[in-house]
Amino acid sequence: MAAVETQKVWAIHQIIGTVDKQLDPNFRNEKFIDDNRKHLMTVLDIITFCAKQDIPLRGDDESDQSLNKGNFLEILELLGKYDSNVTKRIESLPGNAKMLSPDIQNDLLTSLASVLLDYVKSEVEIASCYAILADEVKDASKKELLGASLRYIHKGNVRERAIGFIELKDMDAGTISEKLIELLKPFELDPLKCVGQGYDGASVMSGIYGGVQARMKGAGYRNATFVHCASHRLNLVLAATAERHPLMKSSFNILDLTYSFMNGTKRHAVFIDVQDERYPNVQALGLARSCSTRWSSRSLEVERFLRRFDCILDTLSIFGNDNDADTSLAAKSLLGSLQTKKFMTILVYFGRLYDYSDFCTKAFQKSTATVSSCLILLADLRERLVNFDFDKVVEYAKDLSGKYEIENFDVRDTIRQRRLPERFREGYLNSSVGHTNASNFEELEILLRQNVREILAELDARFGTDQSGIMKAADCCLPRSQNFLNKRELNTLSELYAIDIKDCEIEVFRSFIARKDESQLNTLIDVLDVIDKDIFPDVFNLYQILVTIPQTSCKVERMFSSVKRIKTRLRSQMTTERLNHLALLSIEKDIAETLCYNDVIEHFKQMKHRRFLL
Repeated sequence: MAAVETQKVWAIHQIIGTVDKQLDPNFRNEKFIDDNRKHLMTVLDIITFCAKQDIPLRGDDESDQSLNKGNFLEILELLGKYDSNVTKRIESLPGNAKMLSPDIQNDLLTSLASVLLDYVKSEVEIASCYAILADEVKDASKKELLGASLRYIHKGNVRERAIGFIELKDMDAGTISEKLIELLKPFELDPLKCVGQGYDGASVMSGIYGGVQARMKGAGYRNATFVHCASHRLNLVLAATAERHPLMKSSFNILDLTYSFMNGTKRHAVFIDVQDERYPNVQALGLARSCSTRWSSRSLEVERFLRRFDCILDTLSIFGNDNDADTSLAAKSLLGSLQTKKFMTILVYFGRLYDYSDFCTKAFQKSTATVSSCLILLADLRERLVNFDFDKVVEYAKDLSGKYEIENFDVRDTIRQRRLPERFREGYLNSSVGHTNASNFEELEILLRQNVREILAELDARFGTDQSGIMKAADCCLPRSQNFLNKRELNTLSELYAIDIKDCEIEVFRSFIARKDESQLNTLIDVLDVIDKDIFPDVFNLYQILVTIPQTSCKVERMFSSVKRIKTRLRSQMTTERLNHLALLSIEKDIAETLCYNDVIEHFKQMKHRRFLL
């Protein structure tokens, strides 16, 4: 047995060479190194696949006797069934150099992430300017993480690339700005080329004196104009106006209570059966759950409610006769709240309102959102709100009330009216403005009109402030504008970014655009695509800056979604470093698929001395 083991070691040394040959820098066994690299590329493929799919690599028990060794080893065995070379390469390697251990996985993940960030760095270096996006999140192990991404233009397209996460020990503006600069440091970017920074509206981020945006400007990023995420602002507009009014707030409470009631296993099953009976050839729908911080989730909640209102009433009627007293009482209470013309009108009103606002919400969440596109969508939303057709809302609500045999205007119709105090009997009301209730359609319409006026006021308050003249500049840079490239409108922005556009360049560019089809130049990106940098250098720089300035930080929000998929309750012991590397590969899948493994292996090779010849 000893002789057999010695023979195996001798055979390996015949391939890789003796120790003195291995230490000789001029010695290279090309075939052995090639086999090693092929083996490592297989390992890299599996690691990249698991990272892109957000699935764990390791298993609880990775021993040979285990029936589930984890995704990494199981996939490797699966590949070996269909490619004998994979198994042969593993068997030929020494037991301490098979490149399958968790430590090797971490080193390979580090190398993959480093090469990926080098790719991002090479793109940003070519860009004339860039912007920073950042936000914080708490992971499954209760650690506060700062996530950041860069926005820039590459080959005529807007890019928003994740640059990673870093752990926060404190949540003050000083700590956050320091960690953000630490994330940016490896990219060696010129701070003066940073033209924007996009965060949420929290005071620690947006404070004009001690917030992160102010500290970043003080740290050398003085041209980085702060932009409050447009999606957050629109969410705040809708949330503030609805939550402010007791009537609207109580209506959404009814929706939430109905969802909670229907969420029980037995009740949900009955709800599905009722749908199958009423709509036999249509897929059954579950009620949507709303989220207070994501107002767009209310849209889906209202839509599902309107589409399956009859099934909801049938289900509640069934449980209204349930043997369980609590269930029966809850079902009857909800039925009484739902079967009112007032509730139906408010439901229809918000359904129509969301039809208008959802276009803005979805557009603001795109990485290609620019100042001009946001302005156009907001102008369209304002116009629709100003011309809101309340008659159609009331008419449709009356039709639905008749369809579902709803007779009471309000649940209060079945309750004894409160006696009016003697001192108030001589007074009378001629308007419901300022009041929280309505006893008929006319009074309810007044309250709904008031709600629309409040939305318009909130839109003006949150979107009306022109930050550093950006909105004016963006508006006058669109060919449809009456002030197209008016130098006075561009003056503030030109001074901020030190762009001195000559009058002759503006005149020639106007003539150039006049010969183009204006219907094809609806956004700043469309105009930027037709600008020749060599002919119109200053105009090109101006448009690049306007396109680069971020309008939304939703890219970072999507990064947080990846973190929550990767670091789950079962993987809560994962280190922040490993999480960061896995998240980068998951978020930037398009780059991960095109990474050069030879570059990754070279980085892996340089990290420290390896027994594994590469």
